[in-house]
Order: sequence, then C-alpha cells, then structure tokens
Amino acid sequence: MKWFHASSRITGAAAGLALLLHAPTVFAFVEDVCFPSGGGTPFNCAPLPQACQPLGTTSAACLAAASLELVGDQTVGASQIGAKRSMIHADSVNLLAQAAGFSVDDANWISAYGEVPDYGQFEPTDMQGQPLGTYQTADLEGFKRTSFALGGPLFHYIPLYNGGSATAPAGVDGLHPSTQDASTEYFLTHVRSWAMAGGGTSPPICTAGLTVESANGDYATGSTCFTQGGQPALIDWTWDFPGTNSYTFNSGLQVLDEPDGGAVVLSTDFDTVVGNGAARVADARLGIYAHVLADRISHHACTDTSSMAGPTDGGSSTWSESETASPYCAQTYHSLFHVWETGVDFTGIPSADRTTEAALDAMYDEMVAFATARQTLRPGAGDAATKSALVSAMLTALEVSAADARVTAMAQVACDNGYQPFPGAPACSSSGEGGADAAGSDGSTGSDGSTSSGGGAQDNGGGKSGSCGCSLLTATSSLPMVSFAAWLAALVALRRRARRR
Repeated sequence: MKWFHASSRITGAAAGLALLLHAPTVFAFVEDVCFPSGGGTPFNCAPLPQACQPLGTTSAACLAAASLELVGDQTVGASQIGAKRSMIHADSVNLLAQAAGFSVDDANWISAYGEVPDYGQFEPTDMQGQPLGTYQTADLEGFKRTSFALGGPLFHYIPLYNGGSATAPAGVDGLHPSTQDASTEYFLTHVRSWAMAGGGTSPPICTAGLTVESANGDYATGSTCFTQGGQPALIDWTWDFPGTNSYTFNSGLQVLDEPDGGAVVLSTDFDTVVGNGAARVADARLGIYAHVLADRISHHACTDTSSMAGPTDGGSSTWSESETASPYCAQTYHSLFHVWETGVDFTGIPSADRTTEAALDAMYDEMVAFATARQTLRPGAGDAATKSALVSAMLTALEVSAADARVTAMAQVACDNGYQPFPGAPACSSSGEGGADAAGSDGSTGSDGSTSSGGGAQDNGGGKSGSCGCSLLTATSSLPMVSFAAWLAALVALRRRARRR
C-alpha cells in the first residue's frame, strides 16, 4: 500500500530554463518588496512588464516577460538583492491579526512566522533592508518552499483529495476554499486543525498532511500520521521539468529540520524549537497556516485541477497537477498571476484571478476565528461592514505601484485604523495614531519592559501610481492558450534583448 503523486508539472519548461540560468523558482504570493544587498530604498521584485500592459494582456510576449521577471531576475541580479518579503504574507497578515483582536506583539510574531514557509527562517528589516534584531523566527527548514526532500513545496502547492479518482474534486473553488472540508481540502484542513490546537502533539502535523483514516473517513484529521502496518508508507511525487525529477517521502511526522550530521528534528518538537511560551507557539502555528491558506488561493488556477488519491495496494493512486490538464500550472501563467497580485489596479484583472482580494477576505475570516478561539476577539471585528472597509483600504494600498510607497501606504492604513504597521515599516506619527499600545513600528517590548521604536512618520505616498489609463480586459475575458513554440520564441527574443542592455 502506498500513496502515489504523479506528473506534477507545476513549473513547466521555464523552470528548466530557470535552473540553467541559476535563478530560483518562485512560489505563491511571491515577494513583491526587495531591498538592495548593500541597503537602500526598496524596489519592486517583479513589476508588471511593459509587454503585459495594458493590464490583462496574456500574449506570448507578456507570458515570457513575466517568467523572466520572476524567474530570470531581470529587474536586478539575484546577487544584488538583500532582504525581501511579501506584503501579503507579512504586512497584510500583521494588520489582519491586529484587526481581529491580537495584540501588537502577537501580530508581529504571527506575521513573522507567516514568512517561514518561504524562507525557513525570517527576520523583519527596516526600510533600508537592515535586520531589526527583533522578531526573528526559529529555523524551520522542513516548511521551506525549496525543501523538496522534506515535502516543503506541499505547503505552497496545496494538494487536494478526491477519494480515489484520477480526476479533480468536483465543486472545488480554490479562490474561496473551504477551510474545514477534509474530504477535498484535506491538506488545508490538516494544517488548520494543527494550528487551531495552539500547542501540543495532538493533532499532529504530518508529511503531506496525511493521517490515518479518521472517524469521518478522511485522511486529514486522524489522531496519528499515516502508516502502513505500523510502518511509514511511501509517498511518491514526480515533478516534471524538462526531464523528470522524482521525490519519495515517508509518511509520518513532518520533518522540521534535517541538519548535516545531526539528528532529524520532527514536528513533535515544534513547540520546543519555537519556544518562548504557549502564546509564541500558537502565533507561529497560525502564521504558517495563514501562509498555506493564502498560497492555496494564489495557486488555485493550477491546483483546482489537481487531485490526491489513495492509498491503494497497487500504487495506482495519483496526485496530478499537469500542464496537459491546465496551462495555468506552467511557469508562464504562474509568473503572470503573481505579477498581478501587487502594485497593479486589481479591477483590471479577470475576476477569477483576483487572488489578492480573495486571500485578504479569507485570512480576515480566519483571524477572527482564531482570535475567538483564543478569547481575544476585538469587539465588532466580525461585522461585515468593518471587514469590508478594512479590506478595501488594504487593497487600495496594495495597488500602489512603487514598492516603498506601497509599504508606506499599508502602514498608513494601519495607523488610520488604530493599529501598528508591520515591524520596520514607517511608524505612526506621534499624534496618537496607532492606538494606545503604540510602541514604534515594530511594537516590540524588550526584556526590561522598554519598547523599540521604528522610523518616523511618512506620508501615504500617493494613490494608484502607475495606472496606464488604457482599456483593460473585462473580468469575463478568457485567457488564451499559447503554444510552446510561440512562447519559446518570445522568451528567446526577450533574453537577447536583456543581454543587449
């Protein structure tokens, strides 16, 4: 008996090219704020390419340009990038947590751990990209997006379960996923249950999210991780670049770290590795779950067509995310969809691809649910009008095209609503903005009870800068298919153009 994950063509041909160019493959809600390696003003990691304007363009040239923007590091060489972060996983999660009722300190830890699945370890920086020296997370390599051997990518490309069929689950809507439907959204439900527990070893966090069959018949919420006759079962995953790369995991407890020459650290040690008390552990779990939820939405165009099935004795069960089944699993559309997630006018994006709006909406609801469970819910936080107003203001801030102005705009939304900005972002002014517990932009408290201060107040930085003012595709416009030949030709042309610069 085993689980078998097959033909996961998530990145397609461009991923192979990325490897040849020694550039990193990117994942969901990719970093949008980058800092120069020597310090300096933040810039956009992946701005909307000229070939993709007006917004909504999906030509072969646009798709190739978007891929180069994210995978080829064409804006600036990878060696020139110092710190970076995603404003969805960091700044947005921080603000939503405070809005739900979490303290500034809790929100800072939740959002710091919200970046752990991308980096393994994360520490906020100031506006010059310099480490703050506070809110540095524990090192949790097993969750990292590039920890292929440990199953880290599954925390980004969220697998679905479809009960043994080789087809996608019926009725799945990844733009608005059901966070508690273990029959289909098994991985999302698995991580949520672990996060909601707050601490302890039950329920467990398992490799690929697989548990023994529960009383409800799902493989996400069982009491222990999946085994075969008391022994680990094989989980096979094939990821197709140009060429095939196969990974085999053992079912069981998620590995947190596998240091060279050291003992493997398993998820039963999560609370100890994070340390610093029950609240810190609960914050860390919630941050990781918030990341998984956002990534499920970000990659929904691909993963809605995927399926996870099994186990079967014959090894015939499959999880398939195939470029054949959906072009949206290819690096081309994958990159374009990420470019559409920050720094653009979201109204110009087809409604099915407005992942930023959907993610903020879902994460707000979940922050309210977790704040309720921890008995820290802010009065009125569950009101629809309150949610709508805040999410709308956040979306407007995330539309600002310049990276530094976008960070400042989001910080201003926090201050306007009586909250604190993400650590290292411009602080609220001294006029009383930011609430009674304001303690600088990082809101951190030292061991002696003192507070650390962020930078001075700054203006909003303007509205939706960079709007092209030209006609856009409507929300009902369909995305055209692009042949590999056309895409490759455009890619080569763009690459030659880049070399001439």
